[in-house]
This record gives sequence, structure tokens and C-alpha cells, in this order.
Amino acid sequence: EMTIIPAGNGSNGLVFAAWFTFDPAGRTDDPLHQHWFTLQGDLATATSGKVTLPIYRIIGGAFDGTPTQNYSEVGHATLTLQDCDSAQLDYQFDTTEVTHAFAGLAGTSHLVKIGGCSAP
Repeated sequence: EMTIIPAGNGSNGLVFAAWFTFDPAGRTDDPLHQHWFTLQGDLATATSGKVTLPIYRIIGGAFDGTPTQNYSEVGHATLTLQDCDSAQLDYQFDTTEVTHAFAGLAGTSHLVKIGGCSAP
């Protein structure tokens, strides 16, 4: 899930993405093996359609409950907007203990906007 809010109304533009996944070596019903990662940042630092964002790992929390403050930066990602309906996300996780099973993992995801481009 990714949302890009264009610049306007005094804002430089924002990006927020959420990624939920499981540790492949763990049990899916074990909260320590369930992982929420988010990417978020200000588009003021974007250059030529490219922006680097921190990746955060969030642990705990419950739907409709008190928000958790248990998060750590675990890597970075570079989002490159390629067209009005496509982007590329290159990510790199740190090698620290808090990254858990994702330590050192890197890759690329090709993203396509559902519904294509809006008419002008």
C-alpha cells in the first residue's frame, strides 16, 4: 500500500507506504514473526523523480487500540517515479539485530498504479 500526496497547500508533498510480511522461518501466529514495515518521508528531497526514504519496523499495537511507540529504523529505500502509473522501489535492510530475518536483504519491486493514469 503506497500513498503519494502531491505538493500543494504549503506542503512539499509526502509519501507513505506500509508493507506487512512474515518471517519465513517463523510461525505465522507468533507476533515476533509478523512484521510491519513503513516508508515515509517528505518529497522536498526528491530529485528527478527519485527520493530516498527510511524503512521503519513497527512491533506490537492492536487495531483500534493505543498506538505503539515501538519502532526502529531498519534500512532505506529509493523510490523512483517512472511514469504517471509506475514506479520502482529499491530497498536495502540494515544488518542490525532489530532487522531480524530481513538483515541484509535487498531487492527491487516494480510498482503499478491500479486503474492507470487519470485523464488530464
